[in-house]
Amino acid sequence: MNQQTKQILKDVFTSPLARKVYTFSLGVVLGLIIRGNPEKIKFEEHEDNALMKFHVEYLDPATNQRVTAENFNTATFNREYFDPTTFPTINWTNHSNQKVGELFGEMIAKEMACGIDSINYHLTTPGKKYGLDYNYCNKSATTAIVDAAQRAGLKKKGGIEVFAVKQGKHDALYNGDKLVEYFSKQYGDVPGIIIENPSIEDFDNIKTGAIVRFPNHTKVYMGRGFVDQSGRVFIPDHRGNHVIASGYNDSFAYFNGGQCTVIDMANLVATKLQQKGRHTR
Repeated sequence: MNQQTKQILKDVFTSPLARKVYTFSLGVVLGLIIRGNPEKIKFEEHEDNALMKFHVEYLDPATNQRVTAENFNTATFNREYFDPTTFPTINWTNHSNQKVGELFGEMIAKEMACGIDSINYHLTTPGKKYGLDYNYCNKSATTAIVDAAQRAGLKKKGGIEVFAVKQGKHDALYNGDKLVEYFSKQYGDVPGIIIENPSIEDFDNIKTGAIVRFPNHTKVYMGRGFVDQSGRVFIPDHRGNHVIASGYNDSFAYFNGGQCTVIDMANLVATKLQQKGRHTR
């Protein structure tokens, strides 16, 4: 490069216009750094709005009193999902097998949430709720399944039982590895029921109420939503992230991946109803 060319380049890069470009570019970069990831910020805004949108009327299970806007305790955040009077209802006349399964899964999630909530607010104890005082992660999940099955009327109205096979049933209720083994033996060849090591994206197709078995730990998939920093409050919302609930520490958390096996209970029940020969009009 000759001297003349060097001088031309120097003049270009040191010109007032070039300095303005440098300043503008630096401002853009700093702005992006300060602002952060736009998607993350949008999620956090939705999260704040969801958690701080108070439900102004519900029945407090502890006192059996109606809570209104006047006496609402703002420290408890949004309590709507934990209202025990708002479970979904199955229309056994018209709902398809798949719809029944999906609603059953939603019942499992809500039973799990209400159980966690009752323990956190000292309305019950693990001993009373699950018959165990420690290491009750799997029993809390299977209790939610059993309670949801009773609430849905699966046996009475659908003619099926979730834990129909007696062999291995007791171990499955208390041991997560045995639970996976129990259903894998029955439905391991049925697509969409037993899912090994799903990615976060795979959960877009996994139904609410699915059992998520990690090594030595069982959790319940709650669907999409938001979780507060204490881990005690879960708000369903399609704009949120995938959420799982743990009976071991009575909390909710975002699913961030990891080695696990999923039992999609909604698809399992839909398959059972189909095998039973149930049809809707």
